Amino acid sequence: VTVKYKDSIETIEIDPLSSDPLALPPKVAMVSVFVEWGNSDWVDRDEAGIKAVDEDESVGDALVAPTKPQVTLQTCLSLWGEEETLSEENAWYCSQCREHKMAKKSLRLWRAPEILVVHLKRFSYTTYSRNKVESFVEYPLENLDLSEFIAGPCPMEGANYDLYAISNHYGGLGGGHYTAYAKSPWKQEGNGVPEKTGWYNFDDSYVSPVSNLPTIKSNNAYVLFYKRRKAA
Repeated sequence: VTVKYKDSIETIEIDPLSSDPLALPPKVAMVSVFVEWGNSDWVDRDEAGIKAVDEDESVGDALVAPTKPQVTLQTCLSLWGEEETLSEENAWYCSQCREHKMAKKSLRLWRAPEILVVHLKRFSYTTYSRNKVESFVEYPLENLDLSEFIAGPCPMEGANYDLYAISNHYGGLGGGHYTAYAKSPWKQEGNGVPEKTGWYNFDDSYVSPVSNLPTIKSNNAYVLFYKRRKAA
């Protein structure tokens, strides 16, 4: 067990045969647990899924995740484009007055792209920790309006986008698994069963239709792919 303090790191050896609780020193900033086992005990993930392993009953309680905060994609975009005042250390140089000014800045798109790729920040890094951000982001499947974030001329048909694909990440920083949802341009809603939603789940070599559309929204969504609507 690696114990991290504010200014130092200490390693504590654990007796694998002992069932005694581990007493940690006070004022611990972070605890990392590294587990090693022999090759014969590896749990393999094959294409049929992950093999079951025996777990102590206490594991179930530990795996119950606390309620995660929920935000909307529109809120994320608003925070991305939020106006901020540059500090003295990052002052803007004015070529006319030839002085550094504490100017204000904000981010905008100059024009509405045909394809919009939204990369959600799922991994957080600090001096003492690395974590996966599990927050659920509510994102629209249709009619994402970006008009307020366009600085240049807006298209005649507007800046509204429909979702057509999602890249998901399951797991954490130490390892994980990627899957994807994508909408077929040839099988739209209403054209057949169970492909009536037009969406498919791609998991390695397995592809299956999505019959319950709300299930494609989850806190595993990592990258969102939108396409701008054309004029009718």
